Amino acid sequence: MTAQVVGVADVFDALTSARSYRGAMSHDEAMRVMAEIRHQWSAKVYAAFVSAAAALEVSEVAAVS
Repeated sequence: MTAQVVGVADVFDALTSARSYRGAMSHDEAMRVMAEIRHQWSAKVYAAFVSAAAALEVSEVAAVS
């Protein structure tokens, strides 16, 4: 399960980080992509990530305001 937790976080980081061949995706874009490939992780790990990502998005908005 630890590998899945690290894996889901790694995918999110890869999607939301700028690369030499593409720009960074927004939080919402990355979450849509991850929803399409959610079968790669257990339902429990994916659900925990979605919950944590929602909290992260709220805290990022508050920090910018």
